[in-house]
Amino acid sequence: MRFRDVKQMLVGRGYWEPQGGEGGEGSGGGAGSEGAGAGNAGGAGSGAGKEGGAGGQGGTGDPAPAGSKKPTDTEAALLREVMDKKEKLKAKDVELAAATARLAEFDGLDAKELRELVKAKKEAEVAQLEAKGQWDALKAQMVEQHNVELKAREDKVSAAEQRNAELAGQIAELTVGNAFGTSKFIAEELTLSVAKARRVYGGHFEFQDGQVVAFDKPAGAKERHVLVDAKGEPLGFDAALAKLVDADPDKDSLMKSKLKAGAGSNTNPAAVPGAKPTKVVDRSARAKISAGLAKAGLSK
Repeated sequence: MRFRDVKQMLVGRGYWEPQGGEGGEGSGGGAGSEGAGAGNAGGAGSGAGKEGGAGGQGGTGDPAPAGSKKPTDTEAALLREVMDKKEKLKAKDVELAAATARLAEFDGLDAKELRELVKAKKEAEVAQLEAKGQWDALKAQMVEQHNVELKAREDKVSAAEQRNAELAGQIAELTVGNAFGTSKFIAEELTLSVAKARRVYGGHFEFQDGQVVAFDKPAGAKERHVLVDAKGEPLGFDAALAKLVDADPDKDSLMKSKLKAGAGSNTNPAAVPGAKPTKVVDRSARAKISAGLAKAGLSK
């Protein structure tokens, strides 16, 4: 069946709205049918023309029931095919309109230039990523180098601090030792030698702020306080040592005797090896009275 026959059938059934010259084609078909019924009366001829038109509309398809517009199976299949194609054409029209609008955005642009720009952009992104990777490696190397330099500096500072501590210890040792060595109190008042005096009382003295400071307790003891005078000033070395000795339970054995030796007397017989002990003159008041009476011949 030709498309023209299908079109005429759809128009005759009311499924197609003829436009423009399409109506003329239907009239021509009717005229041909009317010619086939020549010789009849005018009304009859007109009726024959209508029947001929109906026959032409039916074509070679299955005959439709009289007075019914329901299409036959063939007509329905053709109708579905036509409607499907119309829907597809509408969809294509929508896609074409979208593509046209999209293409209008590139009006005046060269496709080759666009491809070159896209390529250059991708290459720039790759180069940027590579540069970022190199920067990360460079940054890690810089951090590592900085850590090495920082470690070396910390080692130098630690060594310097240790050296300073050693020097400070040496200075304290020499200063405190010099204070013991030059002490008049030790030389004149104590029976101890300088070395023994330092072993006994050296823990009470420290070198602080450029001077020797005395404490009431040796180093390491709890509640240790600086020995001060009435004004709150730290005591000098000899004064502090005298105070420490005075508080010592064994001070009597540490202090030299204050008795003055008489003529030819010796308060320390052991000082001269082999010498006999000399008689110590009694200078008490009773002894003086007895000596005076004897001299006057009044003694018994």
